[in-house]
Amino acid sequence: MWDNFKQTVTDVSMEVLGKRPRKVKEQHLSQTSKNLIEQRGMFKRRDPTSNVNRSAYSKLNKLVKKSCKIDDNNW
Repeated sequence: MWDNFKQTVTDVSMEVLGKRPRKVKEQHLSQTSKNLIEQRGMFKRRDPTSNVNRSAYSKLNKLVKKSCKIDDNNW
């Protein structure tokens, strides 16, 4: 019963409204931000228990957030 109702509502809505077009997402991050994100990923895959990797990852994380915020404001 539920499946029939669901199918009927779906069919009628497709006839009346049609299929919604997808919105194309614009790339607003700069290449420097993308490179920083890749570097951060490399540090994350390394040994997370060492203090050197942890501090480097936290510095990169702050840089990524700052760079992305700047890119968002410029966009």
